[in-house]
Amino acid sequence: MKTFETLKNNFSVNWTTILIGWEGLGMISLSPCDWEKSPPLLTLAEMYEHCYDALAKTDNKREISLIIDLLDLEGKPAERALIRSLLLPLANLRNEDTVFELRKWRVITLCEALEQLKGDVVDDLVHLSEFWMYFGFPPDSPMEFQSVGNNIRPEDFYTDENHKRVIVANKTWAQKELQKLKQTP
Repeated sequence: MKTFETLKNNFSVNWTTILIGWEGLGMISLSPCDWEKSPPLLTLAEMYEHCYDALAKTDNKREISLIIDLLDLEGKPAERALIRSLLLPLANLRNEDTVFELRKWRVITLCEALEQLKGDVVDDLVHLSEFWMYFGFPPDSPMEFQSVGNNIRPEDFYTDENHKRVIVANKTWAQKELQKLKQTP
């Protein structure tokens, strides 16, 4: 299942969710002017599908106008920055909590990252460390990162025991985060 489809199956989606997905993780892990170097977390087709769904559900004239502006690009080549510029006013319509919407993407992409692990100690730990790096090593992460605020040595980090502990910690964190997000109104 695709990332955005999984997100929609678990959470409600709004324009801020769409904007964050379109910007991808580059807005967090790269400088704001380099955000386009990071791939989007949803496709153009998925974004347009959301436009049609939202259009059918709203009677807000401003929102309808903004959606139509966005849909005018469908089937035409459009730069990612242009689409982002059309998503920004839609996301600003309701002032949704950006941090909360980012948490939705984070937990869904973590679940996908965990599914991609192959059982190799080094590869798996590097993969999970890179995942959390893209989110800026957040304080609520279930991992201790080698050389980030500690003196964990490689020979202590890349062990079977730590590998198992890290995977269990990430899976537990993901389950708890899914529950928290679903319980938040």
